[in-house]
Amino acid sequence: MTMTVTGSARKWQIQQRQDFEVSPGASISVSQTFTFNEDLTAAQFASSLFPQRSDREVEQIFNALSARWLRETSIESDPERIVFHPAYQQIIGLGPRALSFILRDLKEYHHHWFWALSAITGEDAGEGQTTVGGAAEAWLAWGRNHGLIDG
Repeated sequence: MTMTVTGSARKWQIQQRQDFEVSPGASISVSQTFTFNEDLTAAQFASSLFPQRSDREVEQIFNALSARWLRETSIESDPERIVFHPAYQQIIGLGPRALSFILRDLKEYHHHWFWALSAITGEDAGEGQTTVGGAAEAWLAWGRNHGLIDG
């Protein structure tokens, strides 16, 4: 990740860029610019991820991040270390555009996406479920009801 800070007495900007490898030899760059007023309130936020990225590019970023997350947490047993992993947090940062990809992965593999789904949606569709399978089915039903995944 590259970060640059520039500014004057009245206004300053932070620009950061991160490259994600989506396949061997191919990567996507994501850049963000934050502009602040003199009182340090955010005046403007621009990101190359929203809305300029296509769904395909968001999917590639999701796939790269989820592969890293799974690779680096596959033998981890501490739930906090799993959900606070940087790649998992970056997936949450993709926001609602990641929901269909998360739900697709949940449907196929039952990976632990419940924290991310709740963080992005502000809901807990799996509340009251006592098994991973039950929580997964509740979230998949939620996704079908919201038109994010097919039957």
